Amino acid sequence: MLLAVLLPACSHRSIIAIEGSVPVPADVRAVVFTMQNGLLDLVCDAGPSVRYEGQLRRSGDTQELLAAVEQIPGVFTAARAPEHPDILIITLPGVGDDLRGHAFVATEAKVHIPATLETTVTVTGNGQLQIEGLHAPLHLATPRGDLTAMRCSGPAQLKTDRGNTLVSEHCGDIDVETMVGDITVFVREPGKRIRLVTAEGNVQCFVPPDTGFRLDARARTGKVANGFGVPLERDGYTSWMVGDRGDARTSIVLRSEKGNLSLSHRRFE
Repeated sequence: MLLAVLLPACSHRSIIAIEGSVPVPADVRAVVFTMQNGLLDLVCDAGPSVRYEGQLRRSGDTQELLAAVEQIPGVFTAARAPEHPDILIITLPGVGDDLRGHAFVATEAKVHIPATLETTVTVTGNGQLQIEGLHAPLHLATPRGDLTAMRCSGPAQLKTDRGNTLVSEHCGDIDVETMVGDITVFVREPGKRIRLVTAEGNVQCFVPPDTGFRLDARARTGKVANGFGVPLERDGYTSWMVGDRGDARTSIVLRSEKGNLSLSHRRFE
C-alpha cells in the first residue's frame, strides 16, 4: 500500500532487481543514508561493509520520462562527508530536480550494516524504515511513513511527520516525535531520558516495574493512565500526570495534543 502512495500519479512503471555492497573503511565512525522514497529494512551485524538487495521501482508521467528514469543506475553510492571524513554518506538512487514531480524512484531493500556504527537514515519524500540490532546512536527521519526500531541500544531519535512508530526492546535514551501517528515504545533498560511526543495520536510507554522516573505526561484533548500509581488530574478535556518515583533517574515526557497517553510496567525476559 505504501509503494502505491510513493508512486501515485505515474502511469508508466518498471521494476529492476538491485544488489551490491559498499565498503566501510576502518576509520569511519558513522554512516548516513539518504533516500527519496521507499522501504528500507536495516539489519545490523558484524560485517565490514554495507550490503543490500531488493528492487528499484521507477515511474514516469510519459514513456519518455520513464526511459529517462531507467538510465539512473540502481546502485548505492558512497562518499565521505567533506567536513567530517569519519562519516560515510550513502546515497540511494533518486531523480534529479529536472524530473522531480513527473518521475519517481522508490527503493525497496534489505540492507546489512555494521552494528556498531552510528546510523542516520533521512528520507526526503515518503519512506518506511525498520532497523534491528544496532548498538550505537540512531537517527531516523521521514516526512511520511512508519518507523520501527527493534532490539537497539544507545541514544535513538525517531521522527515522522505522518506515520506510526514502534520501538521494541530498547536500551538507552529514546526520543520520538510525530505530527500525526501513534507511538508505542518498550524500553528494556531506560537511560536518562524518554520523550514521546505526537500532535495527533496515542502514546504508550512500557518500562520495567522497578524503574525510577520523573514523569511529566500531558494530553490536551485525551486521557492519561499509568500502572505506577502516579496521581491523575483532569480539567475539562485536558489530562495530565506529574510525579516522581524512586530515584527519579529517568525523565519521562509524554505529550499528545489530541490522543491518549499511558505509562505501564512490563517485565522483560
